[in-house]
Amino acid sequence: MIRIFVTGGTFDKNYDEMCLVLAPLAAEIVCVPVRSERTSDPHQLAELCRQANQQATVSVAANVTDAGQSEELTLITGSLFLVGEAMERLGLCSPASPRELILQ
Repeated sequence: MIRIFVTGGTFDKNYDEMCLVLAPLAAEIVCVPVRSERTSDPHQLAELCRQANQQATVSVAANVTDAGQSEELTLITGSLFLVGEAMERLGLCSPASPRELILQ
C-alpha cells in the first residue's frame, strides 16, 4: 500500500479514472494545484479521491512543498508539471527557466 499519494494536474486530463485506480491504494491523499494556468481545482480532485477511497485521509495543500515530507512510501503523480516541481524540491533537477519550459 502507498502511504501517501500526492496528486495534481491540469483540468484537461481524465482524473476521474486516475482517482479510481490510484486512490484506493493510499492511506493518505494530498491534492495540490500545479504551476500552470491550466491547473485543476485541487478541491474537486480531493472530492474525486474521497469518493474512490472513503477510508483515506484526503486533504488539499497550497503546493507540492506544502504537501509535507514523509519517510513513508509516497507516490507523486498526476501532471508532469507536478512531477517537475517535486523533482526540483528533492534536488533531483534544477528549476527550468521560462524559455526552457516554452521549448519543451
